[in-house]
Amino acid sequence: MTRKEKTMSKKFIYLILVTMLVIISTIHPVSAQKFPAYTSGIQVQNLGNATANVVLEYYKLDDGSTNLLVDSVTDTISVNSSKTYFPAMPFSGSLVISSDQPTAAVSNIQNSAKTAGAAYVGSSMGSTNVALPLLMKGNGSIPYDTWFSIQNTGSTNANVQINYSDCSSPVNATIKPNASKNFYQASEPCHTTKVFSARITSDQPIVVVALEENAYKMFAYTGFSSGSQQLVMPLINTNNNGITTGIQIQNISSTDTQVTLSYIPSIAGTACTETQTIPANSSKTFALVAFSSNNSAVTTTCIPNERFIGSAFVSSNTSNSDLVAIVNQNKSIYGEAYGAFNPENATAKVVLPLLMDRNGSAQWSTGFSVMNIGATTTYVKCTLTGTSYTVQGQLQPFEALTPNQKGAIAPDYVGSGTCITYTDSSYTTVDATGKIVAVVNESGTPTADRLLVYEGINITP
Repeated sequence: MTRKEKTMSKKFIYLILVTMLVIISTIHPVSAQKFPAYTSGIQVQNLGNATANVVLEYYKLDDGSTNLLVDSVTDTISVNSSKTYFPAMPFSGSLVISSDQPTAAVSNIQNSAKTAGAAYVGSSMGSTNVALPLLMKGNGSIPYDTWFSIQNTGSTNANVQINYSDCSSPVNATIKPNASKNFYQASEPCHTTKVFSARITSDQPIVVVALEENAYKMFAYTGFSSGSQQLVMPLINTNNNGITTGIQIQNISSTDTQVTLSYIPSIAGTACTETQTIPANSSKTFALVAFSSNNSAVTTTCIPNERFIGSAFVSSNTSNSDLVAIVNQNKSIYGEAYGAFNPENATAKVVLPLLMDRNGSAQWSTGFSVMNIGATTTYVKCTLTGTSYTVQGQLQPFEALTPNQKGAIAPDYVGSGTCITYTDSSYTTVDATGKIVAVVNESGTPTADRLLVYEGINITP
């Protein structure tokens, strides 16, 4: 690798959380975070038709100093290949990846002991308005707290305002270009409830990543820059070997709305619905009670305590309010989150930057769920790099394909995947009108929190 010598044309923005011992001991109280240190690895995939020349620029947390750029590294990535990058330690801050080819990437975050982890995808641009559907302070018997990082992706200082759903006054901050600041809900005195949401505005584009943590588990999700009247969720996994799922839907409009969520089984379960009213600028939890042993507290047709593996979508939204949502999968020793999809962002091609089969001492493997959110039947074929393994199938509208890579490829396999829609079962002619979305579960030996989830990245075929 060499130091940066030229400017690249395409940028992806990442918030990186790495070995934060010094930051915690000198700036934030130890109680603000559940873990004393973090490590991050970023898997970057080249989606172009030529070798990608990439530049990685690391910016430390905005501490008021003038020069926040602490490292700049260049590298190349071959066509249809990916590489993993680890920031030099110690480091806490943000990362900007530039490339002369289109790229996609996923960041895996773990505590330093590697007993808790989470994942999220990078953002190709920022927004001046970001929603966070689920934040917490002291929630649960083993209390969950959240914290989030805001990065300024603009060219001048960003004046940021955070409006929490349960606080009477906003929180204000100024963040330098490309730098980031962290906000810890456990240290904020204004909160009056244990579960709440937030809207963040800025005069410069920003990206936000939120982490949910208790003493043993970690979840991560990316803040939402816009809402949708009809959200889709490719993977709902509940009452499955101790796993439960909760869906936090936030109404980011100024009018109350009644939302109906329709659940569609793929591997297990019965099709059903759940209906709740979500007040303006507030959020409600779906699925968690609807699939519990006693679901009488909600309006639902779901069978109590039934094993369900499938997908879900918003089938009714009485006020046509803009919605955002995250999906939390949870078990006694692990858990993770992903963001619900806006159907308008779906395409005929989805990229999965990191797929594995029994990789490393923790035996990391992946399983993904690809969902047809188009109005007609489509045929989906998924191929993986470095292997002849493929997955294909016919999908009805809102139906999902849910393959598991564990034991299907080869020990220590690490690669990436691409799913494309086709017009028929010959899988020769691309269906350019197809609309699919996907999520990936990364899971390791279940002796700790080794479940990480990220959203597939939609691109045009």
